[in-house]
Amino acid sequence: VRELPEWPRDCLPDGADRYARAVAAETCTDPRLAGLLVLAVLAGSSARLVNVSPKPGGWREPLNLWALPIAATGELKSAVYSQVMQPLHEAERDLSDATSHDRNMAEAMQRAAQQAQAKAEKVLANATDGRARDEASAALDAAVAQANRTEPTSEPQLVSSDLTVQTLPGLLARNSERLIVASAEPG
Repeated sequence: VRELPEWPRDCLPDGADRYARAVAAETCTDPRLAGLLVLAVLAGSSARLVNVSPKPGGWREPLNLWALPIAATGELKSAVYSQVMQPLHEAERDLSDATSHDRNMAEAMQRAAQQAQAKAEKVLANATDGRARDEASAALDAAVAQANRTEPTSEPQLVSSDLTVQTLPGLLARNSERLIVASAEPG
């Protein structure tokens, strides 16, 4: 079996390198495991925000990284994974807290628009003359337009460990096409 090189000191920004090495020291694990996971988190956090151009003046590509850290059973992959992912989970909670008022307002506006639409449908159904039908139809059109304009916002999600091909497009759409898919265990 060929011996792998040591984790290079200059491949991560200083703070990220110190963090990866601290996680490795605390868990008594190989620094390459924490380093690769930190690199994956940095890349995922930069997705859709940073583009690279392989050639000056050439096409641009989003910065993406697919990482597959592999270690034998009992080498504390889950402990390292948990520590490296903790800042992302904290950021998710902070974002959720910071956007909760806006989400609640959007949900309330959506409910109000749906109620206005239901009321307008009843008025139109009970309209007896042409003028009342025209007014009710216009009110219904306005209510439907308002309901279509007000869309509840979802809670921010930076990380997912359990998704399917059916749920991935919705998650990406709700999160500006940015999502870190990560799991401590395969499956």
